[in-house]
Amino acid sequence: MVILMTSSMSQQFMLHRSRPSALALVCLLAFSGSALADNHAPADPRDPWEGYNRAMYGFNKGIDSLFLKPAAETYDTLVPEVVDQGVTNFFANIGDIRNSLNNFLQGKPDEGVNSLARLLINSTVGLLGFIDVATEMGIRKSEEDFGQTWGAGGAEPGPYFVLPFLGPSTLRDALARPFDLAANPFTWADDSAVRATALGVQVIDYRAGLLDTEEAVEGIVEDEYILVRNAYLDQRQFEVSDGAVTDAYEIEE
Repeated sequence: MVILMTSSMSQQFMLHRSRPSALALVCLLAFSGSALADNHAPADPRDPWEGYNRAMYGFNKGIDSLFLKPAAETYDTLVPEVVDQGVTNFFANIGDIRNSLNNFLQGKPDEGVNSLARLLINSTVGLLGFIDVATEMGIRKSEEDFGQTWGAGGAEPGPYFVLPFLGPSTLRDALARPFDLAANPFTWADDSAVRATALGVQVIDYRAGLLDTEEAVEGIVEDEYILVRNAYLDQRQFEVSDGAVTDAYEIEE
């Protein structure tokens, strides 16, 4: 089953994980970019499993071309913009459960309270989150997940790892994904139809939000695999360090 953790998956590079942004672009390219290898590029020590990763990258591209992109285009055509934005807001509001929890776990109580306030305000005044009242009130969104929490606690990212259906990740982030999934209340819904419907709508809504970005970047790079990998790893390093300049991947001379 296809799962996108809007994660699910950020500070300076993204104001909202459920709308196109730098990380959204990374996810987009992972699904729809070219899998051509650059045989002249030096091996990247962060990507020791490049052979597997490129193969999985191509697999994800095929899945997107056959299923996700056509479904997203249909959704984008049929669903009115105001409804589309409401659906996006709804799933972003659910994400504040994860955001609040991880902010507290990382020892950032102010950000944790902000995320909790956003959740409470948008779930009530914002009609279950379909209206983002909290942002209009100036309450900033802080995107956090368990991969970031583990990284903030000292866990190294490990090798770059392209996941089936999910796209770019690292070993650390891949192991943390089940915890992010557990923070989504739909995971615990008793009705399997409700779980499947919520998941499907979230994935299609997210993918539809990438269509304009896809058109803008189509064909501008020779090897999108490398662009995706480097952008994802840099993005995650930035997120884990909250913008501090660090190097999680040190290469011994």
